[in-house]
Amino acid sequence: MRITAVLLLAATLQISAKTYAQRVNLRVKNAPLQEVITQLRQQTGFAFFWNQEQVDRMNPISADIRNASLKEAMEQCLNGSEMSFSISENNKAVYLRKKVTAASKNVLEVVPPELVTVTGKITNEKGEPLPGAVVVVQHTSKGTAADGEGRFSLVNVPEDGMLVIRLVGYEPIVYSLKGRKDLQNIVFQMKIASQQISEVTVSTGIFTRKKESFTGSYAVYTGQQLKTVGNQNIIQSLRTLDPSMLVLENNLAGSNPNAMPNLAIQGKTSMIGQTDALKNDPNQPLFILDGFESDLQTIVGLDINRVASITILKDAASTAIYGSKGANGVVVVETKLPNPGAMNLMVTSDNTIQMPDLRDYNMMSAAQLLEYQRIAGVYTSKDMNVQEGMDNIYNKRLTDVQRGRNTYWLGKPLQKSAWSQNYSVYAEGGDTKFRYGLGLKYGNVDGVMKGSGRQTGNGSIDVVYKTGKLSFTNKMLLTTIKGTESPYGSFTAFVKGMPYYEASNNKYLDSTKDNFYNQWQRVSNPMYQAMLPNRDESRSMQITDRFSAFYQLNKNIRFDARIGLTQNNDETEYLRSPLNAEFDAVDVTQKGKFVHGRTRTFSYEGYLQGSYGAVFNDRHEVNFVPGFTVNSNTNTSDSYTAVGFPASSFLTPSFGTAYPAGGYPSYAKAVSRSTSFFANAHYGYDRRYMVDFTYRNDGSSVFGINRRFTSTWTFGAAWNLHNEAFLKHSAYINYLQIRASVGNPGNQNFGSYNSFSTLSFIGGALNDYGTGMMVSTWGNSNLAWQKTINKTVGFDARLLNSRLNMTLNVYDKLTDPLVVALNTAPSVGMTSQVLNMGNSRTRGLDFTVNATVLSKPDQRMYWRVNASGSHYKSVYGGIGNKLSQFNSSSEAAGSNDSIIHTSSGGNLALQRYYDGASPDDIWAVRSLGIDPANGREVFLTKDGQRTYDYRAADAVRIGNSQPSMQGVIGTSFQLKGFSLGINMRYMLNSWQLNSAVYNKVENVTLWQSMTENLDARALTGRWQKPGDQAQYKGITITGTTPISSRFIQKENALTGESFSFGYDLMGAPWLKRVGMNSLRLTGYMNDIFRLSTITRERGIDYPYARSVSFTVSASF
Repeated sequence: MRITAVLLLAATLQISAKTYAQRVNLRVKNAPLQEVITQLRQQTGFAFFWNQEQVDRMNPISADIRNASLKEAMEQCLNGSEMSFSISENNKAVYLRKKVTAASKNVLEVVPPELVTVTGKITNEKGEPLPGAVVVVQHTSKGTAADGEGRFSLVNVPEDGMLVIRLVGYEPIVYSLKGRKDLQNIVFQMKIASQQISEVTVSTGIFTRKKESFTGSYAVYTGQQLKTVGNQNIIQSLRTLDPSMLVLENNLAGSNPNAMPNLAIQGKTSMIGQTDALKNDPNQPLFILDGFESDLQTIVGLDINRVASITILKDAASTAIYGSKGANGVVVVETKLPNPGAMNLMVTSDNTIQMPDLRDYNMMSAAQLLEYQRIAGVYTSKDMNVQEGMDNIYNKRLTDVQRGRNTYWLGKPLQKSAWSQNYSVYAEGGDTKFRYGLGLKYGNVDGVMKGSGRQTGNGSIDVVYKTGKLSFTNKMLLTTIKGTESPYGSFTAFVKGMPYYEASNNKYLDSTKDNFYNQWQRVSNPMYQAMLPNRDESRSMQITDRFSAFYQLNKNIRFDARIGLTQNNDETEYLRSPLNAEFDAVDVTQKGKFVHGRTRTFSYEGYLQGSYGAVFNDRHEVNFVPGFTVNSNTNTSDSYTAVGFPASSFLTPSFGTAYPAGGYPSYAKAVSRSTSFFANAHYGYDRRYMVDFTYRNDGSSVFGINRRFTSTWTFGAAWNLHNEAFLKHSAYINYLQIRASVGNPGNQNFGSYNSFSTLSFIGGALNDYGTGMMVSTWGNSNLAWQKTINKTVGFDARLLNSRLNMTLNVYDKLTDPLVVALNTAPSVGMTSQVLNMGNSRTRGLDFTVNATVLSKPDQRMYWRVNASGSHYKSVYGGIGNKLSQFNSSSEAAGSNDSIIHTSSGGNLALQRYYDGASPDDIWAVRSLGIDPANGREVFLTKDGQRTYDYRAADAVRIGNSQPSMQGVIGTSFQLKGFSLGINMRYMLNSWQLNSAVYNKVENVTLWQSMTENLDARALTGRWQKPGDQAQYKGITITGTTPISSRFIQKENALTGESFSFGYDLMGAPWLKRVGMNSLRLTGYMNDIFRLSTITRERGIDYPYARSVSFTVSASF
């Protein structure tokens, strides 16, 4: 991949190199003059100047020119036309003009404008210099930036040209040079810009509307804002910037680079954990990339440097245009279009150092563990013959500990620092008609667990062509991904490592023959499997082509058409050597395992829409957008498992000798299609009162044959109080909009096999009549669409000359009916059936506040503070006792000593499904603590009685895992080119099961005490004798401990989510000397600290990490 990137970059640079050889070879047929000019410019290196309107009126040109001079080529191309030209050899320029005819019809010679040098100084209204201000010659790529004293110089500028001067925070200046004699040391004074709210636009991915006219709830972030908080991926930045973007903690995967984040916008609308076999998450928001549907993996892997803007659509009014797909919110990502002008090359290097975060682990030292084992009776036996051997083992281990042995197993599979790099190159150029862009990205994310990582590669080709009223855009993107899991396996195996054992490469850390029972007692070495040829890899290649076109019939009517094609190939390989300890007791024909899976997906989507917009009498604003869409997705997968491998250091699938017992190759194909018609109507009066209505009719194969089509609708209204007469001239209120919306967007993020009966072939069931079949899914022809009545009210305000900005959204979402997968009896031949059942209601709010404490634009000095927050709660209704089987499973899980994790990272034993209950509620039997008299736990029954007996039926709601409030507080400071940002995440009143206490303090069996390390609280916090006031049971009590409220703890936390600092060297004099336009250096620290009121392990299979990053961005 790196070699490819270098070769492509070299080719790009060679293409952009200019030659001044003036011999021309040109062959064109019916080509526009501008296309001819482009070819001549590339061949000769001359700059061309012309009037665009005159060039557009030229007839197409046909010519076949061989080895001619530039003058000869121009004469042949313009022969018989109304255009004339002149060539300036000194300035390497060609000037095109319309022929001027005198009364005698003679053609007059056109004298080209002289080229002059312009120098000047750019200041604010106080006369203070403004470094970094950009000065360009209008309609050309010629430009420069003011230096540290605000001075600039431009050479070879047409004497009748126009200068455009821009700087963020100031109003632009347009300065005509025509007729001016003194062009040296001109002083330009820039005025501070006043924000025009009406100029801010909101993109829904289908149409764009001014902020002031938009009635929905949304948030817009630029690519520059994303990079103020992080450089790793889009989701990481959005989590910090927007309170409604909830990235749920995955305590199993931690910071595994191959684990995708679990997302929700303003809470979840579907049954928690109901992710089907095709990994369709019904709670995930819809992603739109450049006007087309996309997936989470593509968005996470997107080059953050190429993002122009991201719009989060939250309520019914803003997501209505997506109908049955918009219930979970919509994330609209728009990438940058190439800019016209001479070729510009942008290079960015993002580098990250990750360090494992083990501060939440509280494991015993070797001395503590040995003492715990002694008290627990590990080295005690009633048989004197056995006791002598146990004394020898204890004494040997004690001697080793006293000599200083204290192996830190947690650090063995980890890197002290893991380096990750992302390199991005983008070349762009073109003219007003044709623009092009070529992008390359290579990323290598090195995980903190040794051997784990993720490599990504992107290649993009962007083309924009505009002629007259017609415009075309095509974006092609090739993405490759390779994910590798750590050969060290699950991190939990090292957490359990016994510190009095010495690290080695042996298969077993301890192997003792128990002569009394005539069996071996062995302790596996987690380091050993890393030496074996184990492998866990995934590879993916996706190519997408997105073509869009629009025709502007007139200033009021426009037609849009889009078509997108996506081909995705995924492949996974999982290999386990037969030498792994897990195969010790397995028959030789079943030792080892190789699993190969392959998935191929092809999808297409098409859009056709029109739009009409007009303003009547400067008061009545009307917009109407009708459209039609069609989508199709075909998913084909196959896999097989091979076993029976020889004990070899070199293994391939061909070494396998059999399928696993009862196993055969598998194959599946799923096809889902959808179509829709939509219409959006908007009316605004006097820029004060706005209403929107959207209707959409959707059809999808996901739902039952009797319910294939459904309709969704949305109504939104907004009141712009700042345009009312009583506030229009207010000195304190710059913008104030109150809005409300109601609608019923739907959700069709479900697998295509849920609605109709399907048969599966039975592997190995071959007879004279063919292969046997069985019912794999009983269809539900009446399966109804899952819709959500979404009601939202809110306001957006900018006060005190826009120094105080506030946004508030209050929402109420009722999803009715829910789509639920219920378990069925084995006799029916399938495990579950999808039904409509009950409802879910989510109520919540989110807010953002941004205040500018200090603003001195003349000194480019700003100090801002920000705060955001989010709260929501969901409850079930209409369930009754229909989900009693789920509750029974949860009660059974709570009664044993195992923690069963759901697909969303929750815990099965703590969940219940009742009317009025929340999917985030934590259920357990109440505990009154440990009885000081005997060390036993005292429980409280449902009716308030004290008892030593645990009954799962006594479980009640203990708390809710969703925080009562969570969000970000931060501040930022900018002084000229320097910037500093601090953002910290807070979380209040979140109830959590402390699995470390449950699994490693209590619930410790005698065998676990002998073979695993434990939490230090197992020694220091447990009851030992009558009268002890202790949190945990006695050490010698080794029976099963059920989950009770003792293990449910309330957590408040503060995290250093994003610290950033940067310096922009734009305007530095030395940049020009090295051929650079700009250079920016930025550093980041993400998740650098975490303060919590409870000590619990985070990152069970893969640890969390802290990261330090830096970015170098340059343009040439």
